[in-house]
Amino acid sequence: MDRLAFPLGNGICGCDLFCQKKTASIYIQRRRVMALQVKLEGRGVNGRSVDHWSDSHSLGDANLVDAGFGSTRQSCSEPMARRRGVNPSFRENWSVFIPTLCSEEMWKDKFGMSRGIFNMVVEELRPHLTRQDPHLRRAVPVDKQVAMTIYFLANGDSFSTVATYFGVEKSTACKAILQVVTAMEMVLLRKAVYLGDYRKVMAGFEALGFPQAIGAVDGCRVRIVPPVEPGAEFTNRKPPFSMVLLGTCDHTGRFTDVLIGWPASNHYSFILRTSGTYNAMRAGVFISERPSLTIAGKQVGPLLLADVNYPLKPWLMTPFKGSVCPQQAVYNQRHSQARNVVKAAFARLKARWRCLTSSLEVAQTNANSFLAACVILHNIVESDGEVLTSGPRGPKCFTVNPANFLPEDVETQEGKDIRQAFMAFFCAQNQ
Repeated sequence: MDRLAFPLGNGICGCDLFCQKKTASIYIQRRRVMALQVKLEGRGVNGRSVDHWSDSHSLGDANLVDAGFGSTRQSCSEPMARRRGVNPSFRENWSVFIPTLCSEEMWKDKFGMSRGIFNMVVEELRPHLTRQDPHLRRAVPVDKQVAMTIYFLANGDSFSTVATYFGVEKSTACKAILQVVTAMEMVLLRKAVYLGDYRKVMAGFEALGFPQAIGAVDGCRVRIVPPVEPGAEFTNRKPPFSMVLLGTCDHTGRFTDVLIGWPASNHYSFILRTSGTYNAMRAGVFISERPSLTIAGKQVGPLLLADVNYPLKPWLMTPFKGSVCPQQAVYNQRHSQARNVVKAAFARLKARWRCLTSSLEVAQTNANSFLAACVILHNIVESDGEVLTSGPRGPKCFTVNPANFLPEDVETQEGKDIRQAFMAFFCAQNQ
């Protein structure tokens, strides 16, 4: 829009007055630069002579002396010396520093996994994360998106810290990380979290001292930010506003089933009752072959190990409560020795993905995807990537008829009889 000229009292139009003020401002700034150059003449600045500065450069040039502060700006054509203890910026060095110069130890410290496993995860997610370049800029590469996500999960930093470290805007980092964890949940969950060869799992638990076990159950609470809507169900006696991560793992500490997203006000045993594993084990169809073993004259099928807070079932063994006799102590010792694998698995899970030890700075509706991503990456790292190459390609479904379930009191009594058989079996082995 053209500037309108209005007559002023001195007969000068507004356009001329504006031009004169702008010219005077530029003149004053140039005079300041020339005065500073005179003061610095003969002794150089930061090891460079002032002869390198040109009067023809504009004030916005990176090579000019800043007139307001009397400091100099280093030429962009020369590499800036790296300060001790400061990592190079990922903005300029992502394609050079990370793939070639970063040592394997530093890589594992930053991302919690080896470079080979990282590349494997990138290739699995590449078809689902590749985007076309938007207008006037380039899309964030897939490997950089995955790296930002794994760095966020492994270090528990804020989105602002991750954005600064990788040289992107905070909004870009938030969007990329959410897209990656969602893709992991949709694509890799069934590939990484599953029960492998049950024969190897049962043999592994038998080596730990408890035959016929195919898994151990435990859970943890993860803090979240207060929900926008009233979230009384997410409060409990533990840290406020948290949700439950309930998992079943095998003898190696790899998760075979997880339940995510339940409010922390619910008890672990109640959450377990809603799982497909619980109902499949109750119906006897979790393992189609239904392998059984005679323990002290009692037929025992596949079973899970849990603590005293869970109900005792024919397929869910818990320890004896309260004061125990020497025979019961032998059983509890065997039970605890075998069940420690799930405690160690959760300990490694939290140590490797530190975002689980602090409050997740994400919406409650998105927290499930972040927890699922941590479990998926845990299994991938624990198996050294084997789960991605040998895992199932589709979900495992069970056909369960509730009419075939035994009554609760019958199941409890059957569980007590099997536990007594195990106690006699372990005592006989110790003699």
